[in-house]
Amino acid sequence: MLVAARNGTVILARVESEPSPFGGPDTLFAIRSGSTVPLSKADTNTPVSVGAVSPDGDNYAFGLYRRSSNACGQGAVTLVKLADRSQQTIELNQPPSEAVGSQISKMWWPAGGPATLSYSSWNCSDMSTTVPQTVWQLAGDHLVQQSPDRALEILNLSPHERAIIIPEQSAQPQASGTLVIEINGKRTMIHAQVSDIAHIGAQPPHV
Repeated sequence: MLVAARNGTVILARVESEPSPFGGPDTLFAIRSGSTVPLSKADTNTPVSVGAVSPDGDNYAFGLYRRSSNACGQGAVTLVKLADRSQQTIELNQPPSEAVGSQISKMWWPAGGPATLSYSSWNCSDMSTTVPQTVWQLAGDHLVQQSPDRALEILNLSPHERAIIIPEQSAQPQASGTLVIEINGKRTMIHAQVSDIAHIGAQPPHV
């Protein structure tokens, strides 16, 4: 399964041993300059489905979801340096708790910034929200929340302009939301049920 790709670096995941009842764990591979490098077996019992490659292709981040029941599980993000395959894992639940569910929805790596993700968390007992779907950035050994309060994905277009996907309020992670363009704090709705956004730079004119 393709997890992420950028500028000639491709990250793949596949099950190489007897899978758990939830489908994992996956073994991850990086393909770069025609060479395939095995990374590691993901520390999770579900398939790896979200990840991002750094702009220079030297680092990779992917999301983990360790399912404990049909309604609950705990999320984490792992950062891998492709040069030496060293890893660092940050738990979403702080402090770690099996009574609280958490899961990453999206992950991306903006140019000039750290790996960024959106996630939400909920109480496993009654499915009430503890952290709404919000955007966070990796900062050393922890995550730092970004604004606004609720978002599935944020794309900075210019110093005062950005595109934001705002999900519906729900205890469980949402796969899509309403796309708005924010200019100097003022928002304009563009479209509903949007799942992904991308910034396509200006193309040179055809001669």
